[in-house]
Amino acid sequence: MVALVVTVCHFNVVMAQRQSKSVSAFSSVAPSSALSLLTTRTRMNSFRLPTKPTTQVHRCLLLQSSHMQDMEQNMNSALFEYDDTATTIPSSEMATIKPRRCFLSDLLLGSGATFLGSTLLSSQTAFAITPQEASKSYDTYATTYDDLDGGSVASALGIDDARSALLATASGNVLEIGVGTGLNVNKYIFAPTPDDDGSGGVTSLTLVDVSEGMLAQAKIKVESLDIPNHIKVEFIKADATSTELVDKFSVEKFDTVIDTFSLCVMGNKGAQDCLGQMSQLVKKKQDGGRILLIENTKSSNPLLGWYQDVTAEAAASTGGKGCLYNQDVTAMIKKTHGLNILKEDSFSGGLFRSFVCVKE
Repeated sequence: MVALVVTVCHFNVVMAQRQSKSVSAFSSVAPSSALSLLTTRTRMNSFRLPTKPTTQVHRCLLLQSSHMQDMEQNMNSALFEYDDTATTIPSSEMATIKPRRCFLSDLLLGSGATFLGSTLLSSQTAFAITPQEASKSYDTYATTYDDLDGGSVASALGIDDARSALLATASGNVLEIGVGTGLNVNKYIFAPTPDDDGSGGVTSLTLVDVSEGMLAQAKIKVESLDIPNHIKVEFIKADATSTELVDKFSVEKFDTVIDTFSLCVMGNKGAQDCLGQMSQLVKKKQDGGRILLIENTKSSNPLLGWYQDVTAEAAASTGGKGCLYNQDVTAMIKKTHGLNILKEDSFSGGLFRSFVCVKE
């Protein structure tokens, strides 16, 4: 979801900037997108983000959620209409905002035509960046990544709460794949004593990422935390879509394997391969092993799901860090040998989900 909202914002701004610089900017954009750029520019002139994004985005999403059940009967009103008496938003919290339309809807519609035009011209059906491209790209993002995938928007969407609730259940010998800048590390509960068997929290932490720049930022976060000295924390640069991790570690080594918002940047095949690696590395259910995931997923809401499908590749290649935010992660897990979903929770109309999986 963060990828969806942030990418739409980024896409609109970048496209508007290109158009404002010169007419020749259109040469770098798909021809069918040129006209929609004019529409996007016009919309940008009349739309400003709320001055208090956390409050407004949160309220907007609550309004969106209240209409989700009526979506099949009236998709149009479900996305755009709301009861003006349902909530009162003080004018001091708002900049310019159109009546009877919320923040997310404006973002979706403001760039929908542009995304659709460029996406329909794309011959690709499964956009994915290579591990080498990902490493280079995320090295560049590293120092500003928290501004993109963290902050007030993530909080308003409930992502921080979802991370905290899920990661607090991690225990024993823990492997986190795609650690990034370490946004999760302060969510773990560490075992208080060296002789703890893992029932009291995390006893060791192995943090993996394909980007050295990201790992460097994660190290800074870890060093800033008051982690007990007996907790071993290891940083490893590795490609989780290959067999590197299985080759490095013994099978069924970890009590808990974790990934948050990384599968989408691996492409569908890479994500499936990564889940296969997780399945081999985690202990069996009877030994207490679990896989914990929070991922961008295709919404169960028909209109939002459609929008994700037609914009996913364009979003991934234009400011979305290569993230395919319309993946069917549930189906991928079910296709992974030996894995079963113990618990699945949906957030923001299914735009992201958390999973607790076990290996039988």
